[in-house]
Amino acid sequence: MKITHTIYRSNHINHAKTTVNTLFYQLGWLERVPTYKEQMTEIKDHDFFLRLFAAWEKKDAIAHIIGDGHLRPALEQQARELGIADRVRFLGTRNDPEVFYREADLLVLTSRNEGTPLTILEAMAAGVPVLATAVGGVPDLLADCRGLTLPHGDVQAFGIAMSHLAEHPQLRAKYAEAGREFVHRHYAKERLVRDIGELYERLLSGVRASRPHRSGVSPER
Repeated sequence: MKITHTIYRSNHINHAKTTVNTLFYQLGWLERVPTYKEQMTEIKDHDFFLRLFAAWEKKDAIAHIIGDGHLRPALEQQARELGIADRVRFLGTRNDPEVFYREADLLVLTSRNEGTPLTILEAMAAGVPVLATAVGGVPDLLADCRGLTLPHGDVQAFGIAMSHLAEHPQLRAKYAEAGREFVHRHYAKERLVRDIGELYERLLSGVRASRPHRSGVSPER
């Protein structure tokens, strides 16, 4: 299983996903790779992710941690101390997250707090199911079976959820499809362009309506 836990901020939310998950299922999950994608700062709580990953029963799993920050040396040392350094790949800041999303089976986000995480939107747009802490705007993004949220700090609960998702590809596919449809409907560039156009129209209509009309002169159109 491929798990992603990473930091890249893309300007393009509308990238396509060429899935290879089926290949991993047919191989009997010989390689399980989760991905983590966030800045290496205290609020993102990579420490929790590493402890979670070390305790997880799927010892053939590989984690991709994409990102950088002042905590990276300490986190790399922690991975060594936990005995998972050979299964956790610290990839640094990358400008090609789509490469990892194409092969990721799950995005795990363990932040202590969030607004509306672009990381989750990117994963959803790419058709990657998401497991995340129920903080900030995350529950709203993952509501209605678009993903799974859990309280922050519960290693056992996260481990159970990851195992359940690993063993039920149909559930992951359900989350992935619902998430992709939601992002394309609400965050696609076409919708954003349309909304901006409608905003300008409303603003211009308000300006026209507020202009004083001189006697005998028809209002401008």
